[in-house]
Amino acid sequence: MIDKNNEINKFTKKIWSSLEKQPYPTTSSKIRTIDYNSFKNIFLDLKKIEEIINCLFKGEIFIIKKAFDLEFIEKLKFAFNDLTKKNESTFYKLKEGCPNFHRIIDEKASSNYSIKAIKHSAYFFPWNEDEYKIFEEINERWRFVKLLGGRKFDEFEKNTPKDGVIDRLQILNYPVGGELELHSDPFHNQRMFISIYMSKRGKDYKEGGFYAMDENNQEVDIESFIDEGDLGIGCATIGHGVKKITDVEGSNAKRWFLGLYSNDSDEIKHRKTSMAIKDN
Repeated sequence: MIDKNNEINKFTKKIWSSLEKQPYPTTSSKIRTIDYNSFKNIFLDLKKIEEIINCLFKGEIFIIKKAFDLEFIEKLKFAFNDLTKKNESTFYKLKEGCPNFHRIIDEKASSNYSIKAIKHSAYFFPWNEDEYKIFEEINERWRFVKLLGGRKFDEFEKNTPKDGVIDRLQILNYPVGGELELHSDPFHNQRMFISIYMSKRGKDYKEGGFYAMDENNQEVDIESFIDEGDLGIGCATIGHGVKKITDVEGSNAKRWFLGLYSNDSDEIKHRKTSMAIKDN
């Protein structure tokens, strides 16, 4: 299996190197849906892998249906709730020994970040004890996306901040009024954004959610394609964000989300982060 993964890695790396002679897409051209089993089977056929990468580089966004079952989604919510109950909201730089932590990001705290966000985030790192037993199932899916993105299937998994690039899980919820400014993500470590959706609009909250911009500078309502347990991927350079979450007055509704990131750590200078996209 390792030999097969190495073969795929060499193949996808070559495809991306060729495509990267052109600019990365900045807008979404199409939304595709595919079930998780069909997505896995793509990795049995190099030609199909190449087709998916070409679609991604054209700006297509893929929603991989039922990547996680609802029991695991509840497990993720428990991990978030348990960590946030046991610890105060705080912040740590991504340096050696960084613990798992959570932070409530309100209007004031948001001003310290490169993009505006109103959310409550919990961060989990692979060098800490996997108390909630969540990394194994997540990595199983993440490895497919890493291979698709021209990386080794287990790249960065064992890294710590001193190595420069680290894997990080961010489980978060957007409360009523929560949102995420239109932005693009860095692509030097991870060519795609990788999102796991843990809520359903119309069930967990009323309005708002994930969107991207198309070539006509119009918002594409990606949230309408999403169910709990789905996984989304698209080129990191595509402008995307989260529209303000709404519900009935006084509601405790939340939009839940898990983001998978291969980040620059704070052990290296000039680390790259997400960039806000301002109105023209």
